[in-house]
Amino acid sequence: MGKICFARVDERLVHAQVMMTVVGSTGADAIYVVEDETANDEFMTMIVENAASRTNLFVRVLTKDEAIREWQEDNFGEDKVLLITKTIEDMGTLIENGVEIKTVDIGGRAPQSGMMTIINEVGITPDQATYLSKLADQHSVNIYFQSTPSTTRVDLKEALTKFSGIS
Repeated sequence: MGKICFARVDERLVHAQVMMTVVGSTGADAIYVVEDETANDEFMTMIVENAASRTNLFVRVLTKDEAIREWQEDNFGEDKVLLITKTIEDMGTLIENGVEIKTVDIGGRAPQSGMMTIINEVGITPDQATYLSKLADQHSVNIYFQSTPSTTRVDLKEALTKFSGIS
């Protein structure tokens, strides 16, 4: 039976930072990029597959619906998966639909207007903070913020202290 070794939210999807530092520490033998727009664009799918091919891991680009269906059918077969989504909401959709994700690394979300910076490379909105808190509580998911395995890690509970009224 397959399993998810590592789940990450990263708006850049597959890039050098993921390939050079994260992949080696996960025990994964496959990378699944779950992002509807990319999966529905043949050219973008090819770019992601080519970028990830340097890892020597099996690479798939799926829509959320495809990923949910494949998990429900056979738990991703025998693959040990590094799962990447572009958004917190996409990762949440997978979790809410039964994809067994125990831990989520929020690793690449450039802070923008209306966001609270959690770590240098990562920002979230108050609504996203509330949503992450709900996912953690209702689905027993460990959520943390970390750009690479060698950088500072901030757990969700600590991050939520930056937002008033969210715990």
